[in-house]
Amino acid sequence: MIRKHLFAVAALALVATAGVAVAQDVVAARQDLMKKNGKEMGAIKAVLVDKQGSLGDVVANADSIAADSAKIPELFPAGSDAGETRALPIIWEKPDEFAAKAKNTADLAMALSAAAKSGDEAAALAAFGALGKDGCGGCHATFQKPKG
Repeated sequence: MIRKHLFAVAALALVATAGVAVAQDVVAARQDLMKKNGKEMGAIKAVLVDKQGSLGDVVANADSIAADSAKIPELFPAGSDAGETRALPIIWEKPDEFAAKAKNTADLAMALSAAAKSGDEAAALAAFGALGKDGCGGCHATFQKPKG
C-alpha cells in the first residue's frame, strides 16, 4: 500500500514538474518572439530614421512582426504566468482584449508594410510611429509590468 502511495506521489510530482517546464518553455518562447520583434523595430528605425537600408528592409521586418503578432495570444496559455515574466494577470483575466491588442499590432505592422511597399517614406514613418505607439506600446502599457 505504501509503495502504491509513493508511486502516486512520484507520478504527481513528475506531472507537476513537467507542467512547470512546459510553462517555462512557453515563457521563453514568447520572450524570444518579443526580443525578435524589438530587433525588427530597431531595423525599421535604422531605415526610416537613420537612413540605413532600404524600404525593402522595412517591408521584410514589418511582415515578420505582423506574422509574429498573430502568434502572441497562443504564447500566453493558462498557467504560464509564473517565473521570470513581466506579463500581468490581466492577460488571462481579459483574453479577448489581449487578443484584440495583438491583432491590432499585426494590422499596424501590415499597414507599415503596405506604406513601405508604396515607396512613400513619410507614410512609412507615420505607420512606424503608429505601430510603436498604438501596437507594441499600446499592448505593453496594459499587459506588461514596467522594467525595473
